[in-house]
Amino acid sequence: MVPLGNDTANLNAANWQKDIQDEAHLPQVIFIERGGTVGLDEHPDANIQKGASDAVNNIINPFMKSASWFDSAFILTYDEGGGLYDHVLPAREIKPDTMAPQLKAGAVFGDFNQSGFRVPLLVISPWTRPSFVSHTTRDSTSILRLIEDTFKVPSLTMRDANADNM
Repeated sequence: MVPLGNDTANLNAANWQKDIQDEAHLPQVIFIERGGTVGLDEHPDANIQKGASDAVNNIINPFMKSASWFDSAFILTYDEGGGLYDHVLPAREIKPDTMAPQLKAGAVFGDFNQSGFRVPLLVISPWTRPSFVSHTTRDSTSILRLIEDTFKVPSLTMRDANADNM
């Protein structure tokens, strides 16, 4: 777990079920990166049902049973689409900024103005509408925009400044 806020030290994700009970010491934003947990990572070759079940039983359910549940949102998303076919073409995006990337000689330069394939995203919270499915095109910067708007902090780039805040 990587908390953001006053305490920037990494926490051990193995202690999540204990940490979530200590509401007074939880930072306002936490990113949980399960990493390459063997057999639980939900990548092709792994048992996706086993990985998803582990995430629900050991991360989401303890969160929903905690005091933090009533004023929080849990966003579950992935780093890529899993290598499966997607019939929807990647969307064009606003370039994040005008800075060109530092590339090695001969590297192909991209404009960073196109997203990749879609990835799943679930917002789990008592504040979400039951059974709601959004059809709005978003990318990962929508999560960043939601955090920026919630905590009244400025955008980092043009992309998150123009992203939908979910």
